[in-house]
Amino acid sequence: MRCGELCALRVEDLKLEHGVIIVTRSVWHGIEGPTKTKAGKRVVYLDSVTVKMLREYLRDRKTGRIFESRSGGPLGSSEINRKFLKPLCKRLGIPVGAMHAFRHGRASQMQRAQLRGDFVTSQIGHSSLKICGRL
Repeated sequence: MRCGELCALRVEDLKLEHGVIIVTRSVWHGIEGPTKTKAGKRVVYLDSVTVKMLREYLRDRKTGRIFESRSGGPLGSSEINRKFLKPLCKRLGIPVGAMHAFRHGRASQMQRAQLRGDFVTSQIGHSSLKICGRL
């Protein structure tokens, strides 16, 4: 998912009993709105480990943003990268990456697993693998 889509994600968008996320919105510069593209509205499939982690993280929560700032507003990608990812990468001794690296990493994993191109594009919210470039 795009970082803005994660920042806009609400508990109601998770269908953990089916192992999916329904992506319908995004956050850009602190303002919630539609996804970046028409292809951005999609169903994203989750693996069982991620489903378990989300259940543990949410506990009994039934509504609201999944990830939010201390003031209750949506997080932003620069805030996530600066406050969380950069320090974590340094602590782990790995090259510093940003949120977008996870998106490309997932697309690369799906392509290495030889999943159909139309499925890969549906999962990452692109209309074509050409948009992704060589992953």
